Amino acid sequence: MITTSNRLKRIQQLQRKLEALQPTTTDQPPTVTFKVHGTDEVLQWVALPHGNVYKLSPTAPDDVANPISLLPHQAVFLQDRSTSELLLCGGFGSGKSRALALRSTILAAEQPGSIGLIVSPTYRMAIDVMVPILHDTVAQLGITYQAIKHPMPAFLFPQFGSKLLIRSGDNPDRLRGLSVHHVGVDELDTVDATHARDLWAILVSRCREGTFQSLSVASTPEGFGHCYQHWVEQAADHKRLIKARTADNPYLPAGYIDALAGLFNPEQLRSYLDGEFTALAQGRVYPSFDRLCNGTTAEINPDDVLRCGMDFNIGQTNLCVAVKRHDGIHIVDEIAGVYDTEAAIKTLKARYPEHCHERQVIIHPDASGASRHTNSTQTDTELLRQAGLKVDAPSTNPSIRDSLNVVNAALLNGRGERSLFVHHRCSQVIRALEQQTFDGNGTPDKGSGLDHMADCIRYLTWRTLHFGHLGVGKAVRGIRLY
Repeated sequence: MITTSNRLKRIQQLQRKLEALQPTTTDQPPTVTFKVHGTDEVLQWVALPHGNVYKLSPTAPDDVANPISLLPHQAVFLQDRSTSELLLCGGFGSGKSRALALRSTILAAEQPGSIGLIVSPTYRMAIDVMVPILHDTVAQLGITYQAIKHPMPAFLFPQFGSKLLIRSGDNPDRLRGLSVHHVGVDELDTVDATHARDLWAILVSRCREGTFQSLSVASTPEGFGHCYQHWVEQAADHKRLIKARTADNPYLPAGYIDALAGLFNPEQLRSYLDGEFTALAQGRVYPSFDRLCNGTTAEINPDDVLRCGMDFNIGQTNLCVAVKRHDGIHIVDEIAGVYDTEAAIKTLKARYPEHCHERQVIIHPDASGASRHTNSTQTDTELLRQAGLKVDAPSTNPSIRDSLNVVNAALLNGRGERSLFVHHRCSQVIRALEQQTFDGNGTPDKGSGLDHMADCIRYLTWRTLHFGHLGVGKAVRGIRLY
């Protein structure tokens, strides 16, 4: 039961929030100047709480003090006020998310009392990616703001009486009921095309306030998904596509592009570096696998550490056994179709007693093994550890798309290099690499039964060859691989 005292406190809290949203003439925000990299163009933003505040300044670049640097495609994206549905489609590290944060913030300032909405594919991406970028962006612009964490993240701009809501798009129905002036969507193409289409339809219906309703998207292209269908196949006057290349960003760390070239195959690089729409999910799941070029004659030595990808399934527990050499990972054995985890452990110990006894076996399993069991009261990972086997697994499985990219790059990357090899005796591994195809939804087919061994390969490669687990390079704020 709510008491009178609690009700009064709640009313006072709501009054304070409403007061914080009211426009104020104090603390006038400063004029912000942008310099477009590689050009003589200077963009000046006069931060007044009315009108279209963008204008190109005739000021010479040498006379500009402490300008904020923009890439050319970011400048085009920020200035557009005539296109209602705008897409910035670019490669990794091309500054898409920062451009989206800038545009959303500036639109909030241009429309006093407005409500803006920024949507990320998932809540975790919203908190881990978009919220930190917004903090940096707003602070760099010199705008007074207040960040709210609970119950849902939002940014309040008391100078303009505007606010930005941060939401996830994993359940579009939760966005019903909102009524906003402008919408920004980060990485729209990373979700299933059907889901993205449903999400977009709801966002279009929610953007209905003010005199200029803007829907802006910043995304890496993923095959011929929703972004391709909506902005290319269904092109219209009210839609605009702006492309950006990773190489256009001179502020990336040295070796970043070369590192990506080693992670993806040539077709993927056209999407992830050049921002082009390409057929990423058609035909074979592993089109670059070649029995001869990816073949190996490597054998297991007594001092080798055995690295095993493992997939848990009752009646279909699988492992692929690999050793590390100077040129990459060599899969030299397999255990296919045993009943459960205990049976797999017995098989491993029977084949490799010395390695198991000396704790020279590392299992890279399905992450779900930490919370379930196939045929015991203990979890699968507990059984592995009690058997003296080392377990190296992420807290959650990588996304299928990301792990497929790593496997395909290991089979053949953009530099023509191969770092994943298979012995001819591993018939089930070879069968999975040669025969697994995509289903009608663009995901690896599970109906053929090839997915069990294929999952072993993905878990193994993700933990042993993905550069995020090899200590290659350093984390760079504002740059991400999705």
